[in-house]
Amino acid sequence: MACHLLRKPFFPKQTAFGNQFFSSVKSFPKSSLLISGERASDTFVVVTPHLDFDERFADLPLLEDNIKRRRLDLCVPEMKDSWYFYKDWNEKRLQLQENLSGIGARISEVIKYEDSKDKKIEMENLQRHKDLLREDLQNVKKNVWSLEDTVISDLLKLPNILHSSTPDNEEQLFIFDSENIEEKNNHLEVGVKLNMLEFRNKLTYFLKNRATLFELAVPELFFNHLVMKGFIRFSNPDFARSVLAEGVGIVPNNDYSHLYLLANTEGNNDHLYLCGGASLFPFCGYHAKHSVPKQSLPLKYISSGRQYSPDIGSLPGLYSVNQSTSIQLFLATHSEDDIYRNFMCCVENLQDVFSILGLNFRIVNQPPYLLKSWESSRVSIQVFSPFHNVYVEVGSVSLIGDFISKRLRMCYSDKKVEPFLSVVSGSINIQTLLALCLERSHNDLFVPSALSTYMMK
Repeated sequence: MACHLLRKPFFPKQTAFGNQFFSSVKSFPKSSLLISGERASDTFVVVTPHLDFDERFADLPLLEDNIKRRRLDLCVPEMKDSWYFYKDWNEKRLQLQENLSGIGARISEVIKYEDSKDKKIEMENLQRHKDLLREDLQNVKKNVWSLEDTVISDLLKLPNILHSSTPDNEEQLFIFDSENIEEKNNHLEVGVKLNMLEFRNKLTYFLKNRATLFELAVPELFFNHLVMKGFIRFSNPDFARSVLAEGVGIVPNNDYSHLYLLANTEGNNDHLYLCGGASLFPFCGYHAKHSVPKQSLPLKYISSGRQYSPDIGSLPGLYSVNQSTSIQLFLATHSEDDIYRNFMCCVENLQDVFSILGLNFRIVNQPPYLLKSWESSRVSIQVFSPFHNVYVEVGSVSLIGDFISKRLRMCYSDKKVEPFLSVVSGSINIQTLLALCLERSHNDLFVPSALSTYMMK
């Protein structure tokens, strides 16, 4: 007998979960990362994310605790219900497809029989059954596609799982306080006085004279030390598409405080954003939907260039500019145990470089509510500001694991399987470091002795 699974529009009123979850849904922003079947006909599917929500919802108390510690407003039980609601509909779709294939196979058998009255009757019944199944399948498909654009897009907002080393409160791991600070100047005032800085606003400023040499010298210092640790110099593009931004963990049309939208792409669903070559996004784009040999791991890249961010700090001047010169680290390897070891190695490598610079600094393990959605843990490197009398973040190292790799299909080949890469990223902001050195300046720009050898004459 024909199976009539659906004869009315989706979200029926008698469905309890449909009432609870979907009654308030008027319009969802369309995801560029997950393209539903309905949109796949006229939208190029760049990558299909791996959906690991069965695994995520397996330990509901742990996930709820993660969300609470991050101080996020997400209803985890409701999201779990929505996931299984979607799975039920998708299983109906798969069952209908299987039934339709069975009917097609049976028709292929019966058509070979000799003509008879029984054959004619069975063929008519089979064809009628096939038509009904097709109609049911088409209706179910539409509902599955609707759920992909609503439920799954919402589930992709779930953040990364917190690492066990992430503390509830800020935890100081290391402090260097051997510097004898003699000057405590406002970096904007001393920058103008020494003719090294013309600051108009957070979007427009100009470095001059030795400040420009400082901006060029800092990357060379870090390159020199980190290349010896196995890092490879890398050059990246300055732009990222929506699919890449969402793959990293940005929420579509809601959480683009990390990126600048280019005006001529505002009318499209697939936007183009300005992120800068010294950022995480282009590295992830390089490995998206790609597999590398296991023997080539770990991958260690370092790049320098611009970084653009509308999300600025609270301190004035160079501490809060939207465009900065930065150094970006990217490391990918094959296992969670190995990635944490490499994560701590990156922290130690940067600790060595900052110790050489000789500025008072500390290394702090950040609490969950300060982490970005894709971070499992983050260690902040903060240099002391004598003028503001606070520690200011100059750099950080982030433990990401396979969160982004699952979303963008960043894999490595291991025999016949392709597991996901585990990722660490790090960043150093040169404009912030320059501001801190200007605060320590008097008659000339203060340059740490370890950096002076890299300053062009």
